[in-house]
Amino acid sequence: AGSPHAGVLINTRSPATTTTVTLSVTGGGVTKTGTITVRPIAATPPSPLPAPTLAAPANGGRVSPGQSVSFDWSDVAGAASYTLQVSSSSAFTTTVLERTVTASQVAAALTATGDRWWRVRASRADGSAGAWSAVRTFRVK
Repeated sequence: AGSPHAGVLINTRSPATTTTVTLSVTGGGVTKTGTITVRPIAATPPSPLPAPTLAAPANGGRVSPGQSVSFDWSDVAGAASYTLQVSSSSAFTTTVLERTVTASQVAAALTATGDRWWRVRASRADGSAGAWSAVRTFRVK
């Protein structure tokens, strides 16, 4: 009583969308009005997808030109797809083959001879990509 200040405790829950609320307080014949804006709590982003573990072809393996090469790697929980890259450069500056698949394996025939490097990464349904796997090499000869 007699104080020009008052406190109000307001408990909120995270709304689906940003919501503005108008508050009115009346006392001593005076009404004061104010607004507060309540914003949704940002969702915690999912943890990054781990890199797949390569299984085949074996590191340092050899295949004949035109022979179907079976690329195989471990499944990654939460992955909706995988991107396989095969390059003629260990730095992946050139791409000989790039495929996006939903299974953790794919077969492809390579006709050009030479050393090849390959790697794989998983992606979520929203398109966010995980880390690239370790790199393996094989020779088409």
